[in-house]
Amino acid sequence: AQTVVPMRTFFDRMNLPDITAKLHRVAELVHQARMVVLIGSGTSAGLAAYGSHLFANFGLYSLMISDTSQPHPVQQQDLSDTVFFALSVSGESEDIIEQSVYYRQSGAKVVAITASSHSTLAGIADVVLTYDTPEVQAISGGSTLSQLPIVYYLEQLAMIIQPLT
Repeated sequence: AQTVVPMRTFFDRMNLPDITAKLHRVAELVHQARMVVLIGSGTSAGLAAYGSHLFANFGLYSLMISDTSQPHPVQQQDLSDTVFFALSVSGESEDIIEQSVYYRQSGAKVVAITASSHSTLAGIADVVLTYDTPEVQAISGGSTLSQLPIVYYLEQLAMIIQPLT
């Protein structure tokens, strides 16, 4: 019952014009791109895999980077026809930031999906889709955030993109 109110607040905010405008801006970037790449680590890795599969179901050429510390190619790449989705709760994961910088410098559009709109990752991204839900203490002693906002963003984007493709 603890997450009901924060989730309701999140969904109420999703109808705001600036959120809708951001979703449509990202959808247009994806529509213009030839390839979508998603990356995340930890729980975000599973969501990146889900997003890649979801986009592929809608006819997009979509890949997921599962090894976040994968070295960059030696030769310069032109990734100007790529949209790079970086999923990071904190927006401070070094590997995710490094990959995002590489993709941005190589011409890709970077979309950050993060809980922290003031993070390093948010500063790198062309578009930031953020969510503000409270952390819940996990049994392991760590903390976790609801992943529902990320799933929502990915599914909304897929539905907006579908008529465009």
